[in-house]
Amino acid sequence: MGMYILGYESDTRESCLATINYAKELNTNIAVFSIFTPYPGTPVYISFKNRITATQYEDYNQWNPVFEHKNLTKKEIRTLLTFAFDSYYLSPKWFIKNLIRQYLKIPVLGPISVSKTGPIFMV
Repeated sequence: MGMYILGYESDTRESCLATINYAKELNTNIAVFSIFTPYPGTPVYISFKNRITATQYEDYNQWNPVFEHKNLTKKEIRTLLTFAFDSYYLSPKWFIKNLIRQYLKIPVLGPISVSKTGPIFMV
């Protein structure tokens, strides 16, 4: 499993695309992409306080940009997030790997531990 954050304050379109390409190179079974989100009540929120644009707590969900970014518009960040998921999960390399995994019935994350009743798998 890989988890990737896009839209950090120093990110550019190019750095986000590099992160997405890195994720595709790793080709993990599961990839989760999210948008950098300074949550209220955290130290990072304080440093972003003057640039926060969200007015509802529900907006702080890692899918919506909540602050004024220096290099990217909110639309660009959302477009990059959508592109990340689409290009990762529609990649022939990922699709073939997981099709073979399903055909051979190989667990996604493998055995986590072994008990008296047999291996315990995390799916």
